[in-house]
Amino acid sequence: ISEAIAPAKKEDPDYYARFVFDISFFFFVMMLIRRVEIGVIVDTFSERRQEMDKARESRQERCFICNLHRSVFDQIATDAEHHGSGVRGFERHISSEHIMEAYINYIIYLKDRDFQHCTGVEKFC
Repeated sequence: ISEAIAPAKKEDPDYYARFVFDISFFFFVMMLIRRVEIGVIVDTFSERRQEMDKARESRQERCFICNLHRSVFDQIATDAEHHGSGVRGFERHISSEHIMEAYINYIIYLKDRDFQHCTGVEKFC
């Protein structure tokens, strides 16, 4: 646009109108660009929050090791209660059968261990 419009001179009768137009156009374009930037930032953060919520729900609703849903273990616990067993469901499973920290420690152990000293199962991992 600036190439098509000749520069304004103070002697021109519409100098002040042109000045106001140029400044308002500049502010309008800058505001538009700012709003687009803010929209992109807000959109990115909302997507990130949704991903974090999904990951949090996955950690709370699924076993980290076997990836079975909480409802499977709760159903087993409900069935076991009818038969007199002391099974408590998902919490018991992740606290005594598939302890995430123990598996992570095992993976770290395997990474630090010399490959020549690993057993067959350790070499597979």
